[in-house]
Amino acid sequence: MSAAPSRLGRFTTRHALAITFIAAVLCLAGVFAALRMPSSVFPVTAFPRIVVGVSNGIMPPDQMMATITRPIEESLKSIPEERSVLSTTTRGSAIINVEFPWGTDMHRAELYVLGRIAEIRSELPTGTTTDVRRVG
Repeated sequence: MSAAPSRLGRFTTRHALAITFIAAVLCLAGVFAALRMPSSVFPVTAFPRIVVGVSNGIMPPDQMMATITRPIEESLKSIPEERSVLSTTTRGSAIINVEFPWGTDMHRAELYVLGRIAEIRSELPTGTTTDVRRVG
């Protein structure tokens, strides 16, 4: 082994100030880029699903299913482009998910859901409230 410094070692000692300056500029460029980068990790996505929340006091689940959930489900199954209707019924409330294919116009789908619920509103027990929301 020779005691003479390598070419890389000689270069770094001769140009230490330039190397430090370049490293500082790269660090500042990285900080600047990080601050300008969008902070959202997940993209804005409109999922093709509409959720209908239904409430009716403390009605038992079996009665809720027979008088509220099933009629709403059957009505929602006739919506154009509807892919599936799934529901969960508990004491006094139900959540009904209506799924559509990707690319469906969700504004129009929401209007269809609101229209179907308005059509059967008179058949539902008094005190029944509904809340329709688009997911995403």
